Amino acid sequence: MKKISIWMLLSVLLFPACRKGSLPPDSIGNPVFFVQFDTDSIIGQTVTAGLYDIYLFTRVEKGADQVITSYNTFADANCPDGDCPGSLRFEFRSHFNVDSVFSGGFYPYTKGDANNLPDSYLIHLSITNFGQYDSWALFSDSTLVFENSTTGISFPSGNLDPHSISVSAMKNNGIRCTNKQIIKPDDSLAYPAVAIKASYMQGSYLLTAETSGAPAVQFLWSTGQTGNEIVVDSISGDYSVTVTDSAGLTADAGFENLSGGSSISTTGVDFSAQPVYNKLQLGTIALQWMDGQGRIWRSDRGVQPSNTFFLIKSAEPYEKNENDLPTRKLTIVYHCLLFDDNGTEREMSGTGVIAMAYPGP
Repeated sequence: MKKISIWMLLSVLLFPACRKGSLPPDSIGNPVFFVQFDTDSIIGQTVTAGLYDIYLFTRVEKGADQVITSYNTFADANCPDGDCPGSLRFEFRSHFNVDSVFSGGFYPYTKGDANNLPDSYLIHLSITNFGQYDSWALFSDSTLVFENSTTGISFPSGNLDPHSISVSAMKNNGIRCTNKQIIKPDDSLAYPAVAIKASYMQGSYLLTAETSGAPAVQFLWSTGQTGNEIVVDSISGDYSVTVTDSAGLTADAGFENLSGGSSISTTGVDFSAQPVYNKLQLGTIALQWMDGQGRIWRSDRGVQPSNTFFLIKSAEPYEKNENDLPTRKLTIVYHCLLFDDNGTEREMSGTGVIAMAYPGP
């Protein structure tokens, strides 16, 4: 797969309006509707409604599942069905029962009938052992997720990529603990994890590294000791441990200002992932392109990798089309894979301003 620079993908190119757009055909002063796109073999291709006999055909259809699909196709003016070489179609699936549908943001691509993978995941994160502390915070990939009165959170994710998680907590008497690990939301054994249990015993602490996840094969304390348990004579100080599994992956836990003559444990994190299925594929988008040889390429004939996206940068009401349907003007940026009926894939990325038809009131 070729690499595409972020600035090109995330910027919308301005295209000069040589002639007014052809949707609707009798409007005055409309901007030109266009899409500029690249594929593996074509660089800088542009199709523009109103130029070189190109028209932007817009229509809606309701399927047997009661889902409405909005079809919006750049094609030759004599090809209203968009089934001729060079045509490029954008399909939007929804019930279209609220005005906010496709009004801006990132949207997933429609998945094919043979693709039974989850559409997304609901990730759950929660802090353990928080009851011993007065304040705490959880960070994911250096971003604060929650703190203090909140002890857990659930959030949607499009993938199950690993995340670097860190937790810190503090008691009012100054004792602070930290915990760092990597998690894979659907696999609790993918990476190691460790917590320290500090047991007070007559002027000293027994510190025990309690591991979970991938089995630890090595322990290294800040004191230089290497067992899973150590005894420290001082009851006031900073202590930490790093554990390593057989693959060389690590996790850390530690105390700062450990004191007070009572037993305490560092915090930790529980996590899980719940698959989410969108059976009707509501709020999804599909692309169809017919190349110069008449071969049809579609985005929903295969699995889209995690680096693909469809972004609606802006949306605003537009005039009705020639069939008296309302339309919305969308400024878009996208990157996806297209597949032919044999499963051959090719990349497409582009920018543009298109019209999307939707059902009237």
